[in-house]
Amino acid sequence: MKIFKGFNKDGQPCPVCKTHNDGPCALVQIDGTEDGNIAEAAAVHLDCINLRLTKYGEKTMLYQCLR
Repeated sequence: MKIFKGFNKDGQPCPVCKTHNDGPCALVQIDGTEDGNIAEAAAVHLDCINLRLTKYGEKTMLYQCLR
């Protein structure tokens, strides 16, 4: 995951907090937009990312907890 120092104030707001607040962010791929190795992405503040990890037997799932 590539981290950017600031948030793009001209683009779409963060999909979690709905703001353009400045701060570190990452581009997160949007499901279903893939075309080969290229996909659309949304900028998400690092402070808004709340990842969790859980295990179901042999399988591992990484997921996002939303507020």
